Amino acid sequence: MPYAKPFLTIQQQLALLQQRGLQITDVAKANACLGRIGYYRLSGYLHSFRESQVVKDANGVTTTQILDNYRAGTDLQTIVDLYVFDKKLRLLMLDAMERIEVALRVEVATLLGARSGWAHRDPAQLNQRFVQTVKPGSQLPQHQEWVRRIDDTFARSKEDFVKHFKSRYAGDHLPIWMSIELWEFGTLSVFFGGMLGKDKNTIAQKYGVPLGLELETWLRNLNVCRNICAHHSRLWNKPSVIQMRLPAAKAAPELAHIIGNTHAQTRVYGSALIATYLLRSINPTSSWCQRFVALTKEFPQTPHVSLAQAGFPTGWDKQSIWN
Repeated sequence: MPYAKPFLTIQQQLALLQQRGLQITDVAKANACLGRIGYYRLSGYLHSFRESQVVKDANGVTTTQILDNYRAGTDLQTIVDLYVFDKKLRLLMLDAMERIEVALRVEVATLLGARSGWAHRDPAQLNQRFVQTVKPGSQLPQHQEWVRRIDDTFARSKEDFVKHFKSRYAGDHLPIWMSIELWEFGTLSVFFGGMLGKDKNTIAQKYGVPLGLELETWLRNLNVCRNICAHHSRLWNKPSVIQMRLPAAKAAPELAHIIGNTHAQTRVYGSALIATYLLRSINPTSSWCQRFVALTKEFPQTPHVSLAQAGFPTGWDKQSIWN
């Protein structure tokens, strides 16, 4: 069925929100807010405040149905406060992921570059699953497809160091220590997953992670988080499709409190936890951990939403890693 809902003016949007039970005390401020943020973007934050009811079908199966009306006492200012909190959270997470990405680039380039400037293009330097597997929708093995993409990035790049390289070495490929500076976080995480197991282990253990396979899942998780942040999407309670693999409790006791807790591992708390764990090795003097804890104090005080929805387990702030 084609989409048939009409466009609503800001005044009509406000009227609809009030009709559904949202409290708006300052209409002029609300009008400016919707004009700046947009009704549809704000609706993602409003969703958690909607009423629900349990429905039983003819077979006796119960499901929770989300209703259009908002819970009693829901006001627009709380929604805006949640939006602002989420914005600050995204910026803080991007700060952590920038540090992790830059540090990982150095480790990968140093390790492989010592063998060959073109180790990233050499199938012998990579695991055979990465070299041989053809993913659905692609006609090339994963590594060849990956090389094709970094070559496209190189061809389009306007970076000064790329222009200089092209002017002196026409038709050649960038060595890994230069090429890696053009890789996005996703490109880097895919390549890390394609490295030899011994190489992944070597890098992972520098960050206090016992196995490279564990760090690989962390990077995939952080890449999903980074993409959400980079595209200004809602982060605070959004689930991730990537569940991280954690070390045994004895190997990394600071992470033990989320072992077996899928909700924590697939929400922003899990991403923040592994980020601060990595930052302790990358930059031991960083204040990121303290800034993260301080930001959580700004979470809106309302009975309708909580940090638990973002994967924060009870007593999380008493864990040693946050202190």
